Amino acid sequence: MAKFVKEDIDTLNAILTITVEKSDYESSFSKTLEKYRKDSHLKGFRKGKTPLSYIKKVYGEQVLLQEVNKVLQEQIQESLKDVEIFGEPIPNEDQEQIEFNPNKPEDYVFKFDLGLIPELEVKGVSKKSTYNSNRVEVSKKAIEEEFTNARKRFGKRSEAEDTIQEHDLVKVKAKESDGKKAKENGHEAEFSIAIDRAEDKLAKSLMKKKKGDSFPFNINDVEKDSERSIINKYVLGVAEDDDTIGDKFEGEIMEVSRVELAEVNQEFFDKQFGEGVVKSEKEANDKIRIDLNKAIQKNADAILFRDIQMELVEKNKFDLPEDFLKRWIKASNEKPVTDEQLDKEFPFFLEELRWSVIRGKLTKKFELKVTEEEIEAGFVNALKSYGGMPPGLDDSILKGYTQRLFQDKQAVQKQAEEIMGDKLFNAITGAVKLDETVVDEKEMEKIIKKANEEMEKENEIRRKAMNTEEVVEA
Repeated sequence: MAKFVKEDIDTLNAILTITVEKSDYESSFSKTLEKYRKDSHLKGFRKGKTPLSYIKKVYGEQVLLQEVNKVLQEQIQESLKDVEIFGEPIPNEDQEQIEFNPNKPEDYVFKFDLGLIPELEVKGVSKKSTYNSNRVEVSKKAIEEEFTNARKRFGKRSEAEDTIQEHDLVKVKAKESDGKKAKENGHEAEFSIAIDRAEDKLAKSLMKKKKGDSFPFNINDVEKDSERSIINKYVLGVAEDDDTIGDKFEGEIMEVSRVELAEVNQEFFDKQFGEGVVKSEKEANDKIRIDLNKAIQKNADAILFRDIQMELVEKNKFDLPEDFLKRWIKASNEKPVTDEQLDKEFPFFLEELRWSVIRGKLTKKFELKVTEEEIEAGFVNALKSYGGMPPGLDDSILKGYTQRLFQDKQAVQKQAEEIMGDKLFNAITGAVKLDETVVDEKEMEKIIKKANEEMEKENEIRRKAMNTEEVVEA
């Protein structure tokens, strides 16, 4: 049996020495060579009768290396089963060059450097720790709007010749103007304006008009709260950063289409919510309220989780084996990593790694695990949520689709990480005190916008600090 010795240099670094003795691999080495011999057919010799000396000469070094490495890998796993390390062991800088001579098998000594994950009792996860959180309660108006939208989805659309109404869709032929008349060679485009999604000023103006009328307007008003880049791409059909087109346009109403809202009856309820799920308008509104709260609460929880992460990283300071980590990054990256690249990226890598260590300690503390059944259920829920599946399929049929997803290792890993993230969030929030503030969907939009702006600032700081297109992977 191979021997190993782990020598701690300090609390963060260690050297693992593994001795693979001749007796550990000699038998398998001989058997593998014999197998090669049986399968070989050398001219002048019957199949399987090729001289062993020839087989050893051609394949010996390759087979020896293979068998020694097999024992080595098994021993690395065995020796580290109770040791928490960063990444993988990397060869010690004092490791002597080894020559694998198939004619002279011997004992081989391998030295590896280890980066040790530090011992840590995570602070900030107890009832003494308080975090501010937002609990979403959507407004009555939001519920009414979603109910109306559902009726619109299953309603009948027809052309309208009378004055434009609040929920109409208006097809417009527009041409860039100077504020008084259309510009010669000005930009032209055809698009539709949803009255209930347009800025109030434009919506009120259009609700006094009908098919065939003309009207001046500002192109930025066709969609509430939209950036000009979005207007450029999806309305004007030009590049997002095109700054050659002005704001003023002259429009002609080509067509007005109106949806006759679906009748509120059991047929509508079954189409919108599933057969038999809802049986009255009150139940429908309750279901909408629950679903909207759940959807928006996910954003609130994501912000809370990010705040908790930042707080825990701040509260739990610990050293890391930086020299080892730099060597490991260089050794494990497929593309060469320059010292300049590494210096720019390394501080951000350490920040992420500290959270990774804390997350690992908490996962162990709360004894969190993800089962194959949970991953399968996650796939089923994702298929239901994102669509693309034929309607009316039950869970047993949907599970059949998940078997394809299980063939994709990245998809499985991503699903497992999402489930573990949810479990960790629930475990942490259950262990701490939450100071809740009730907010509606409008207030939550502002909170999300602010959080996104802060994240973008952080990303911009990172991009400037790195000042490179290449990103170090680890």
